[in-house]
Amino acid sequence: MQPVGGLYAWSRCEQIGLIDRMERLSRVAGHVGSRSETEEETAKSLNSLALDFCGLSHVLTESERELCKAVRSVAESLRMELEEAVETTVMPPSVVREMQKLGSRCGGLQLKGYGCAGLSTTAALLVIFELARVDPSLATLYMVHCGVSMKAIAVGGSEEQKAKWLPRMAALQCIGGFALTEPEAGSDATSLGSTAVAVDGGWLLTGRKRWIGNVVGGGLVVVWARVVEREEERGREGGGGRIGGFVVEHNGKEGEHRGRGGGTWRVKKILAKGALRAVQNAEIEFDRFFVPECNRLALCDSWEEGIRPVLESSRVTAAALATGAAAGALERALGHCLRRRQFRRPLASFQLVQERLVSSAASVQGLFLSLLHAGRLMDRQNTEKKPGELFSAAQGSMLKAHCTKEAREVARKCRECMGGDGVLLSDSGAMRFLADLEAVHTYEGTYDVNMLIAGKALTGCSAFK
Repeated sequence: MQPVGGLYAWSRCEQIGLIDRMERLSRVAGHVGSRSETEEETAKSLNSLALDFCGLSHVLTESERELCKAVRSVAESLRMELEEAVETTVMPPSVVREMQKLGSRCGGLQLKGYGCAGLSTTAALLVIFELARVDPSLATLYMVHCGVSMKAIAVGGSEEQKAKWLPRMAALQCIGGFALTEPEAGSDATSLGSTAVAVDGGWLLTGRKRWIGNVVGGGLVVVWARVVEREEERGREGGGGRIGGFVVEHNGKEGEHRGRGGGTWRVKKILAKGALRAVQNAEIEFDRFFVPECNRLALCDSWEEGIRPVLESSRVTAAALATGAAAGALERALGHCLRRRQFRRPLASFQLVQERLVSSAASVQGLFLSLLHAGRLMDRQNTEKKPGELFSAAQGSMLKAHCTKEAREVARKCRECMGGDGVLLSDSGAMRFLADLEAVHTYEGTYDVNMLIAGKALTGCSAFK
């Protein structure tokens, strides 16, 4: 396997060798799926084949392998609850309670202090990868909570604010959301229309947010709005020159919530989603809702200081999620093709099926190695205190765009391998991963926006303002 532009590609000879190995693998299908094994044992055996075949665990350290095993064990135990959540679009409280077992080991991912795990960047990416292998909705919940909500507080909060919120969040006793996207401000997040007007003792929030995860069922949400010092400035174009972060604590319920002075904020869950169905996204609307000064993130006074560093790191995390989803789809497809028989033979013994499975395995391996390479570089630059010198924000944008694009193609091939069963949203199908990857391809910067960010860095020419 040769590196190509920082990624990895398989030669034709290597692909032929992999196909030969896959043919031998298919001949053991009868043993793997034998009736002497329980259904659960069979599923675990089949799920391990795909990534064992790629040899991905061998490029990790022993501690990284142990971390992956611990995360995977907790995620696997939640399969039934997550399948129910996809059907009902309600994330059961039992899922969060079970995830609390990872608190001391993974809580807050890379964040340090305040009860957080202080993982390396590589380890944090592996956590999200393993969660997404089981269910991308579960990984998204954890990524939003740790990767953007907690990080926003860690980056922009005072010592008092961090001590107040981060320990409970690290232990998953309080789930955090991140309210940036608006109905008229998606990729162009600098064009926020929401405002925070200064009043005695705090701020009045006014505006609408959309696609906000972890609000329903959560405990707090970090809201981003334009800072307006005087009421008469609120209607001006641009709404003020600075963007500030404000922590709104709440009870996690839908409906209207009243604040001091009669201001309100309303939470309405978004229904009829085709992707990430277990993530309870919501529309929220603030109408002169009072937030005390102590809940304004003290160190976030601009886009550069507040939102930008959070989004830049979250794009790499989204790449890990996409890679995990691709691996999960491959595992489901391989297991299905080894068990399913047509024309008196396992599906896995047919040439066209093997080509799809092998090309998917090659893609997953390439994505994983690219992700690992990024994590190692980011860890090294953190150790050497050289931010952005070894792995830039533009490289993160390229990685996110590439991983989500390739992962979608992997999931499509895997769904095709599974025939009619592939369109089921159940845990055994690939359709859930394919649908969820449509959302992952869009959030944390669309494919087009991320490619243009990388394109500007590569060429020195900006294709956007």
